[in-house]
Amino acid sequence: MQSIFGEFYTGADGKDYFYLPFLKTVYHIPTDDLVTFNAFRHRFVIAFALGAIFYSFFPSDVLLCVFVGALFYALATVAYLKSILPKYVVQKGVQEGDLNRAKQNEQQGSLAKTLLVSLAGVLIIAGSFFVSGEMVNRMIIIAFGVIVTISGTSSIIGKSK
Repeated sequence: MQSIFGEFYTGADGKDYFYLPFLKTVYHIPTDDLVTFNAFRHRFVIAFALGAIFYSFFPSDVLLCVFVGALFYALATVAYLKSILPKYVVQKGVQEGDLNRAKQNEQQGSLAKTLLVSLAGVLIIAGSFFVSGEMVNRMIIIAFGVIVTISGTSSIIGKSK
C-alpha cells in the first residue's frame, strides 16, 4: 500500500527516486542530499522534540512550547515545499500506476520507529520532573533526553545502505 508520506523506489534506469502522492510528483534525491531531505520529511518529529525540550526549561509556559513546536513545523514545511523539493523535481502529475519501478526500496525507517525513538527521548525529559529537586540531576537527565532524541532521530532518517 502506498504511504501518504511518500516512498523511495528504484526506477527502470537504476536511479533512486522518491514519489510523493500528495503532490503527484517524482523526485530524484542525490545521495549527498538524502540526509537533509529526510530531515525535512520528518519535520513533525523534530518539531515535537523541540517543543518537549522547551517544555523541560519552561514547564509553566505550555502554550509557548506548543507555539515553538508549531512555528518550527510551519517554517520547516514552507522551506520543504518551496526550497527543498523544487530542486529535485523529475516529473509532475504522475499517478502511482504510471511509475516505472524496477523495485521498491525499503523505507529508511518507518514512521513508527521514528516516533518510538523520539517518544523515548521525550519520556526521559518528562521523567526529569519526577526526579529529585536538584537542578544538576534534572539538567543531566534533560541533556541525556536531548541527545537520545536527536541522535535517534538522526540515525533513523539517515540513509543506511
